[in-house]
Amino acid sequence: MTPPPPSPLGNKIARPSADEFEKMLHDNVTDEGGRRLWRGIGDRLLSVRWGVLQKVLQQFFVRATQQDTRPLSAMDLNTLGWGFISNSAAHNTGSQSMDDRVVTLDSFGRQWFIFSSIVHSINSKLRYLWVQLNPIVIHGVLSSKRAISLLQHRKPGTFLLRFSETRPGHMSVSYVARPGFVQHTRIDTRGNGYQIDVNGRVLTYDSLEEFVLLCRPLLTLYPDTPKERVFFGDELPA
Repeated sequence: MTPPPPSPLGNKIARPSADEFEKMLHDNVTDEGGRRLWRGIGDRLLSVRWGVLQKVLQQFFVRATQQDTRPLSAMDLNTLGWGFISNSAAHNTGSQSMDDRVVTLDSFGRQWFIFSSIVHSINSKLRYLWVQLNPIVIHGVLSSKRAISLLQHRKPGTFLLRFSETRPGHMSVSYVARPGFVQHTRIDTRGNGYQIDVNGRVLTYDSLEEFVLLCRPLLTLYPDTPKERVFFGDELPA
């Protein structure tokens, strides 16, 4: 009998029984949405190639956010991918392409919490800003390092809004505080409003627009749109 071809999913670990797999899945992935997505990739898999997983995540994202105006960008997927892959470091080598690197079930469970919180934030309060593309208001899932690289040569007051790649339910505003120096402030989106911790004092805003418009250090949305024009367009308030 001819043996089956090797799995294209990168699963190199012997598959457990159905009961064992379900226990491992529930132990590692906190919600049924993530468990359902993982089951759909293949039968009782304990690992998958990132090249396969990112396509599944993109499809899930578009479906879950109920819009196809703005799917995840290559940068969003790259940032998320390093989170999924870094937790699976023992299964990867530096010579592999990113698409061929392995994401294990346990690392998927840890990073799924980040990914699903982004989807929830967009669905619950930010869809109208996520799909705004001219200019882009939310610059997707960016690392602080990438935000610095975009902003460091811009004039003071230039800022961008991004989803945190490490803290579930949070965004960050990265802005040029002074020439060549980029600062980051975390925004908690989990409650009814938007909370910012300023030297131990928690400030709450009803909307992201309110925070941006009232925050004096923020002047120009990256790359070059005055913040008032982002939200008021040509009908600027008197």
